[in-house]
Amino acid sequence: MTNPRYVVAAITALAAGALTLGLSGIASAGTLPTTGNTITMTIGNDTEQTIHVVYSTPGGGQAVFMANDYPQFDTDGTRTTDPDHYFISSYIDGYYPNLSVGYHLSAV
Repeated sequence: MTNPRYVVAAITALAAGALTLGLSGIASAGTLPTTGNTITMTIGNDTEQTIHVVYSTPGGGQAVFMANDYPQFDTDGTRTTDPDHYFISSYIDGYYPNLSVGYHLSAV
C-alpha cells in the first residue's frame, strides 16, 4: 500500500511544477494593449501554401488578415470587405523566416 504522505508530496511537486511552467509562459507572452479587446494568435505554417485568416464583422462584412513569410515578406491582401465601416492597420515586428505581424481593426 502506498504511503499517503508520498502521494501528497508527489501531487504537491507536480502542482508546483505546473504553476512554475504556467507562470513562465505568462511572463514570456509579451505585453498586450490594455484598450479594446485583443486576440493573440500564433500560427505555424510548414506548408508551401498561404493561410488565410478571416473574421466576420458586424453587418455581414469580413476582416481578412494575411501575412506572407517569404524573404520579401508583406501583409498584402489584408483588407476588409466593408471599407466604409472598418479599417485594418498592420505592423511587422519580426522578419523572415519567423515573421511577426500585429493587426488593428478599427471602425472608420
